[in-house]
Amino acid sequence: MKSFRTIAVGVLCLAVLCGAAILWRAHNQKAIEQKKLTDEASAYRARAEKGDAGAQYALAYMYYQGRGVPQDYHEAVRWARMAAEQGNAKAQFALGSAYQGGRGVPQDYLEASRWYGKAADQGYAKAQTEIGSLYYYGLGIVQDYAKAARWYRKAADHGEAVAEYDLGSAYYHGTGVSQDYIEAARWYRKAADQGDAGAQYALAYMYVHWFHKAADRGDAEAQYQVGYMYYEGKGVPQEKAEAVRWFRKAAKQGNLKAQRALRVSLSAPMKVLIGIDFLGILFLSLAAYGEARKGFGTLQRGAIVRELLAVMYLVLVFLSLFHVGVAYTIVFRVTMHLLRGIVVAMLIPILRPKSEKFVLKLSLILFIGFNLYATTRFSLRYPAAHLYLFYSANAFLIGMAIPSAAALRLAARKEEHDLNSHLRPHSMQSR
Repeated sequence: MKSFRTIAVGVLCLAVLCGAAILWRAHNQKAIEQKKLTDEASAYRARAEKGDAGAQYALAYMYYQGRGVPQDYHEAVRWARMAAEQGNAKAQFALGSAYQGGRGVPQDYLEASRWYGKAADQGYAKAQTEIGSLYYYGLGIVQDYAKAARWYRKAADHGEAVAEYDLGSAYYHGTGVSQDYIEAARWYRKAADQGDAGAQYALAYMYVHWFHKAADRGDAEAQYQVGYMYYEGKGVPQEKAEAVRWFRKAAKQGNLKAQRALRVSLSAPMKVLIGIDFLGILFLSLAAYGEARKGFGTLQRGAIVRELLAVMYLVLVFLSLFHVGVAYTIVFRVTMHLLRGIVVAMLIPILRPKSEKFVLKLSLILFIGFNLYATTRFSLRYPAAHLYLFYSANAFLIGMAIPSAAALRLAARKEEHDLNSHLRPHSMQSR
């Protein structure tokens, strides 16, 4: 028991140290970045006070964002106004945004349209987009869909993605221009190519809408395309189970692409890994079956548990191979890696008897090493990219530790029980 407590305390201390290291790295990195921004703000201020319009706008932006200086919308507006009055288009646009959002000044759509207009007349595409939106929604000026579409087109001709999306929407709904789905798709595609999420969704929705209609009428190619969209999450929520359902419909009609999508495609390393999994489970099951036939004692109950766990893991592997919807959830995959670790830990003592301590130490060393590596190497800015690897590896290593720890615990209890049984007759004789 003392050894287990020592190990638990050690792991807990390690976890605290890893957490402290992560916090220290984040704090140190933030302090360096903050110092750099403060120096940058000081340099801009020196130039802005001399009347440099570009520096005045840059300082206004820093006040607006709270970068290098305390966030202060009033100061942001003050410096933006200085630059805007000198004709800086970006500052004019920023001042229009302040009036539109009511940040640093009272909300005033008419004043926003005035400053947007000044920037738009200089060809500033973002201002052209915003004044188009004011005309579209009738904010501060008389609603006029035709004028909105004209401003959207001017901005779109400059390659402004938001304006391209808005112009596509105007064509899709027929507001300010004649309704034209082909033209709508053309402008949506331009915005989508620049990474505009709204345009990507709208374009995908148009495709999905028509593909769905064709798929519902039984067109095999459309059914495959709908399945592909669900599989990739393009224009619809990503749902692997729904994708498989549409792939199966298309495959039944002989669509080769759908049949290939349903076919299990594995890399060579994955085939080797699955082959090892199956051989290990077979060997474990045969060993467990051999022990279970000897009677129904503690060893036999353990053998039955091992066999059940092996079967559970085998079921999860099959569900994963045949693209069952639940197999794409993070809970399923983490559970599968946990069971894989348990199966590996149960298999090793069969190949090398009395190796539980070795397996437990190995799993703890790997657990500590992996988490130290994750602490120092995994990105602090983009942790989501590493979450699957982090959870899967830890689940596997924890799974390796569970059977070994349980076996050592049972062995310790059996030893204690045997010792008590040995001492009891002597105590009775002494009486």
